[in-house]
Amino acid sequence: MAWDELVRLRIRGLSIKECAGQLGFSRNTVEKWVLKDAFKVKLARTREQIFNQVSPTVETLAAQAVNAIEARIEEIMERYSVEAVHKIRQVMHDAESEQTQLKAAIDLADRGMRTSKTKKVQGSVGVSFLTPELLLKAAKAAREALEHEALGRVITAVPLDERMNPDIPLNEENDDDPTEEKTDG
Repeated sequence: MAWDELVRLRIRGLSIKECAGQLGFSRNTVEKWVLKDAFKVKLARTREQIFNQVSPTVETLAAQAVNAIEARIEEIMERYSVEAVHKIRQVMHDAESEQTQLKAAIDLADRGMRTSKTKKVQGSVGVSFLTPELLLKAAKAAREALEHEALGRVITAVPLDERMNPDIPLNEENDDDPTEEKTDG
């Protein structure tokens, strides 16, 4: 029973002298206990148990704190961004220099969905593999196109052949074979 209390006190960070005083034993007795291998094992196991119980709680609390901080930062940034837009608008109207007014106007225009120089794009990514054979065909076609262009011949585009790369979806409406002749009736 005394060892259990000694383990608890040592984990809390008390010195051997402080533990001896709290337990009512001499310092020499407590020092002998602390040096025993069985006590060291008990102390290590107890620390591990405490860590295993506390660690998930600490990780959960840390994740909650990070989420709260991120949310607060986003809230502050949103508020400052609104203030910034108002300030830019004010500069656009009130600045003495026409150049400063123009820069403010451009800045505001760049923030708009329709007038921005850059657009946010979302999409999905598909992966298609090019085989060495397909690359050789493409290189041959490119070489022929360059030769024809050098001679002044016009090259007309032909529909893609689905057999070249089945991973590339073709237009459902254009399923006809371009080499077949169409007949009426």
